Amino acid sequence: MAESFVSFALDRIVPLLEEEVKLLRGNELHDSDVVIMVTTRSSDIASSCIEPHGHIYNLESLSPEDSWTLFCKKAFGQNYCPPELQGPSQNILRRCGGLPLAIVAMGGVLSTKEKTLIEWEIVHRSLGSLLESNDKLKSMKNILSLTYNDLPYYLKPCLLYLGIFPEDYVIGSTRLINLWIAEGFVRDKERMTVEEVAESHLHEVINRSLIQLVETNSEGRVKWFRVHDFIREIIISKSRDHNFGAIAVEHNPKFLEKVRRLSIHNNVDNVLA
Repeated sequence: MAESFVSFALDRIVPLLEEEVKLLRGNELHDSDVVIMVTTRSSDIASSCIEPHGHIYNLESLSPEDSWTLFCKKAFGQNYCPPELQGPSQNILRRCGGLPLAIVAMGGVLSTKEKTLIEWEIVHRSLGSLLESNDKLKSMKNILSLTYNDLPYYLKPCLLYLGIFPEDYVIGSTRLINLWIAEGFVRDKERMTVEEVAESHLHEVINRSLIQLVETNSEGRVKWFRVHDFIREIIISKSRDHNFGAIAVEHNPKFLEKVRRLSIHNNVDNVLA
C-alpha cells in the first residue's frame, strides 16, 4: 500500500474529549503519516495531548496594529476609520483586549450601525446588554461560556467571585487568595495548606486562559492579573443567573432583593440613598 498523509483538526477540546484524542493518537494508521492538530483553552489538556512527542503553540493576543486592521475591515469593510469615530473605535477595541473572536464579533455588530459618534458610544456603554441580545455577540458568548460550563465545581465560585472587581482592575493574587479562603471556596487537601490549595485553583483558572497574567514575582509565581472585559461580562451574567452577587454603580443602583454579595464601585452614599 502506498504511503499516505492523514491529518486531523480537533477544535476547542475539553476534558470529556481528551481521552478521544489520546485514543486517536494511539491508533497508528499503517503506511500513513499522521498529524493531529488540537485547539484548546486549557494548557493542561494541551500538555497531555503532545505526549510522547509534539509541540504546543501558544497563541498570543493580536498586536494593537493588527487588532486595528482587523477591526476596521470588519466594521467599515476597509482598512480605514472616519476621523470622528477613531476615539470611540479605539475605546471599543481596547475592550476586546486583542482577542480575535471579540474583535470580529464587535466589528460585525458595528458594521450594522449608523456611523455616528452617538451610536458608537452607545455600543461602548452597553456591551453587557448587547452580549445578551445581539445575535453576533450571543454566538461569541456561547463559545466563551463553554469554558465556564466545563469548569470543575470547586472552580466555578472562584471564577464568579472575580466579577466583584471593577472593569480593567488589576487584581493581586495574595488578596484574592485570602478572599477565596474567607468565602469558604477553598477546602483543605492532604499535605497542602489552604493557601497552597487556593494558589493551585488560581493556576487552574490561568491555565484555562480565563484571566490575563500581568506580572509574576522573581520566583515565577503569579503576582498581578486582570480579567478580560468579555470574560468579565460573562462572569457577571452567570453571577446574576445564580444569584451569586450584584454590582452597584452610581448610574444604576438597582439590584436584586436577595443577593449574597454586593460590590460597590463608587460612592456608597449614592447607592444607599
